[in-house]
Amino acid sequence: MIDADIAEHLTKLPTRRDRWGRYQVLTPAGKLTGYTRATTIAKTLDDQSALVNWKGRVVAQGLAARPDLLAAVATTDPDDKKALGQLCERAAEAGGATARRDLGTALHTMLERSWTEPGYQPPAAYAADVAAVHAALAAAGLTVVPDTCERIVVNDNHQIAGTFDLAVTDGATTFIADVKTGSSMNYGAHGFAIQLAIYATADCFYTQGAANDGTDDHRAPMLHVSQDRAVIIHVQPESGTCDLHWLDLTIGRHALELALAVRDVRKTKPLLPIDPTVTGAPLLVSFFGETTTRTVRMGDVATSTQEYLDAWIGEIVNDDAAKATLGRLWPDGIPTRKKRSHDWTDKDREIVAAVLSEVAAAHGLAFPALIPPDAIPPPRPKATERRPDPDEGDDASEADIKYIRHNIAKLDGPAHLWFGSVISAAAVAGRSLSLKDRPSLRRFAIAFAVLAIAQTEPHDDVLRALVRMALGEEVQPGFSLGLAVGSLNLDEAERLYRLAHALGGALSLAYAPDGAISVIGNHAQVIAA
Repeated sequence: MIDADIAEHLTKLPTRRDRWGRYQVLTPAGKLTGYTRATTIAKTLDDQSALVNWKGRVVAQGLAARPDLLAAVATTDPDDKKALGQLCERAAEAGGATARRDLGTALHTMLERSWTEPGYQPPAAYAADVAAVHAALAAAGLTVVPDTCERIVVNDNHQIAGTFDLAVTDGATTFIADVKTGSSMNYGAHGFAIQLAIYATADCFYTQGAANDGTDDHRAPMLHVSQDRAVIIHVQPESGTCDLHWLDLTIGRHALELALAVRDVRKTKPLLPIDPTVTGAPLLVSFFGETTTRTVRMGDVATSTQEYLDAWIGEIVNDDAAKATLGRLWPDGIPTRKKRSHDWTDKDREIVAAVLSEVAAAHGLAFPALIPPDAIPPPRPKATERRPDPDEGDDASEADIKYIRHNIAKLDGPAHLWFGSVISAAAVAGRSLSLKDRPSLRRFAIAFAVLAIAQTEPHDDVLRALVRMALGEEVQPGFSLGLAVGSLNLDEAERLYRLAHALGGALSLAYAPDGAISVIGNHAQVIAA
């Protein structure tokens, strides 16, 4: 059940979306953001071949049935992709592509009304379908949970939102349920599992208000639902029959992480032009959430780079799940670490580095930038930047270390890469923050601060602003971020921790038109608290 004041806002306002069709959600930090649709994420791993072939057939049937559309295609500029795309959509509609979809949408609405409006009578043609769904649920001992039909939920960590159909209960456990009206359940099961895993693990219910800026939006606690199983309600329009299926959410959560990793990989740009004026091969490195290149003379660093990659393969294979993923993604034609008879080529190392980065991101493994510290000499700090080696303080507790590692692993791809880049920048500057080497309170406080920023707004502008506040406003804006973070003493690290955890509260973020981000608020009061 939901609170009465929230229920008052459950009006039939149009869902507010951005220009890409994403849900517009006011984040906990107060920023109106486009959250990717759950159904979009769910389709990431789908084999689209059957759908593409079907779409081609209905377009052909539509053109055969509509000579006017065929003539329009013949007279349209072949380079006008937008016009041709619109004609294909019209042809698909003429071929019957939208008829079943529209029937399914209508049946969804009828079922929702049957659960929310006492005495509702569906149209005669679909009365048997609605009755079959009610009968199937009753036979399975399941009832609909009030106030759960067509509810928006959000996942703030991954910035995903979706609207689930309903929740049902057997009296002891509540399950997310979804109505499917397709002709077959033989396809798309993994997509269904991802979709319902997103709903089941959502942070909260989300209700959009009338204000376009999100200020009238409301959040409400999410139901306690099963994390193991969900229910699929399969009913075809005008069939008069309904089948229920259990859906394995354990598989769904695993597939969700893979889908998110695949989406992150698709954002990268692995194809780079060859510049004949540059000597040496470019070595790819994920740095500050973006893919950049640094050119190094591979002949000088091949051995150290090889050893670096070998060491990280050794770390990955210690994790059974990550090892299995590495086996699936290992590139054809490149011998494995155990089977090779000589070092990999420069190109092999680039490909292996990209695969290792993908595996690490998918399984939440700490993976620094893919340039070994000895491959490129660290920049010499300016004299004004030199600081004494900080006192590490006592060791943090094992529970604290376990907690922070757990939350680092939960970061999404871009946030995880940004977090790793900060730790790597400190290591390159000669100021290691590794908790594995030294689980000190100082390093723990710094890592916890960087984690809080990664969860809120993973951007070096935010970290730079907070470091300046922790060190004092006299610090120049252009300081070396890696060196400064790695050089924080225990007191300064604790200040940074307090500042980072005040984001979205006493401190807020301001976004400039050029994309720059600044932190505003009474930081002195935060530090003194």
